[in-house]
Amino acid sequence: MPDVNPRVRAALLAAIVLLTTHVIHAQRTTGDLLGVVRDSSGAVLPGVTVSVTGPNIPRAQTTITAENGSYRIANLPPGTYALTFELAGPSGQRRRRHGAERRARDWSAG
Repeated sequence: MPDVNPRVRAALLAAIVLLTTHVIHAQRTTGDLLGVVRDSSGAVLPGVTVSVTGPNIPRAQTTITAENGSYRIANLPPGTYALTFELAGPSGQRRRRHGAERRARDWSAG
């Protein structure tokens, strides 16, 4: 190998290191709850209000299920959470289901 100026060699080495390294991501300290809401026949339910409460969050976090019945509540600290599912009926009545309990580290609450 021909003689190369040490500064050029250092610059080339730095360029190679910068171009070949991957971005290092920080470790997440929160979890997500996600799932799909279905009725007793297995059909998906869009428009359901999903609420999550627990001792590690100051107030309930809510979302509404998408057209495919899916929901996601992100960035919850680790812990156990109670989920409430609420759907308004055609006459304005609201149906509510309590008691589902999941941990934020779970991948699916469905």
